[in-house]
Amino acid sequence: MRPYCLFFLGFFPICALVLLGIWNPCRRQTVLAVLRSRVCDGLLFFPAAALFLAKIARLGPADFGEHKFFLLGFFGLLALAVFWKNFGFLAVRGLAILLLLWANAVLQALLGNFAPPWLLAKAVAHGTVVLALVLTFWPYLLRDWLLRRAKD
Repeated sequence: MRPYCLFFLGFFPICALVLLGIWNPCRRQTVLAVLRSRVCDGLLFFPAAALFLAKIARLGPADFGEHKFFLLGFFGLLALAVFWKNFGFLAVRGLAILLLLWANAVLQALLGNFAPPWLLAKAVAHGTVVLALVLTFWPYLLRDWLLRRAKD
């Protein structure tokens, strides 16, 4: 297992748990302020976009590698345009991108391992993919869930 995969195994789930408020439910105003904050958008979306663009930069010839400069330019400009024009739930979408990249790192690290503990880790990674896709398409569900858990 590569060392950065061990980092991804521990760091991103802890960050996701803290951001989702499982350890410390917060107040209603804080939930609304964080989900609509441009600072939180930048803190979650720009690292996610940078990691995604780094993944595109490492594409091989079999994975559209000959088009990587076009893809880098297109997705880089798209990330800037989205941050500039879209103000709704960009932090949630950035979190979803980070969760997808985390699941990819976990699944790449566990490729070919079929022992029961590794199968559980693979199941958690696939569940994370489903959660990330749900958060991407319906980001307001995270707001509603956090508001239900928040204290008045």
